[in-house]
Amino acid sequence: MKIIDAHAHPRFSTPWETETAVRLGNWELEEIIRQASEAGIERMIVLGNILRFGVNPDAEKMRLINEETAALVARHPDFFVGYCYLNPLLPKEEIEEEALTFLRDGSFVAIKLEVDCCASDRRMGPLMEIAEMLDVPVLQHAWDTKDRPLIASPKKGMEQTDGRDVAILARRHPRVRIQMAHLTGVGHVGVLAVRGCENVWVDTSGAQPVAGMTEYALKHLGEDRVIYGSDFPIRDLAGSLAKVHSAVPPGPLMEKVFAHNWETMVGWDSD
Repeated sequence: MKIIDAHAHPRFSTPWETETAVRLGNWELEEIIRQASEAGIERMIVLGNILRFGVNPDAEKMRLINEETAALVARHPDFFVGYCYLNPLLPKEEIEEEALTFLRDGSFVAIKLEVDCCASDRRMGPLMEIAEMLDVPVLQHAWDTKDRPLIASPKKGMEQTDGRDVAILARRHPRVRIQMAHLTGVGHVGVLAVRGCENVWVDTSGAQPVAGMTEYALKHLGEDRVIYGSDFPIRDLAGSLAKVHSAVPPGPLMEKVFAHNWETMVGWDSD
């Protein structure tokens, strides 16, 4: 069965020099590919070292993040696919230049957003217009810090987004496809918030498995709007795969969650 990991960080560090960040920074790329391949993963999305320079990086730092992602994809083009990290708080012309640079040749297929700006903020408008112009999805980092605890406390300047914020964004920009990150992080409230937003998919990444969460998302969003993601190597592959294997039987539904729903979202032809 084909498995596409739609949420992974082969390079990940933070400017806060935590023990976890240092450990993740020492992962060898070949080891990541080996473990993923042995788990049956055929493709892995590179979301970039998006916190390398902290919150709200300037255009030069944004370019360095995406150049590193491009180098990883070029090194293993049959395994890695890139998402282009963008900072919504930068001027529109700088965002557009970055998007046009990395989203034209097919090695990058979507936009990645982190904690620079809350999804419900009106300042998201110019970036979403660019996404609509290029007809590419947007992956929005999301975690419910109101009703559910963070793995780590929010750092100064971080603008957290939850499912309710994603729903506001989706309704303002109904022609832009949105991948809401971290099913376990947004929880039941997040799922219900985007239930009526047909342009929102949720990925299964975020913390360790919670009993019934994937089933809940499938029940309320439908079988076409849940996609597999691991957050590897921040989180382990076995636990992330178990979220799907324990929730659905082998067959067409599992194939959708593991690969086909992501392919539909990004506009890839299923092979």
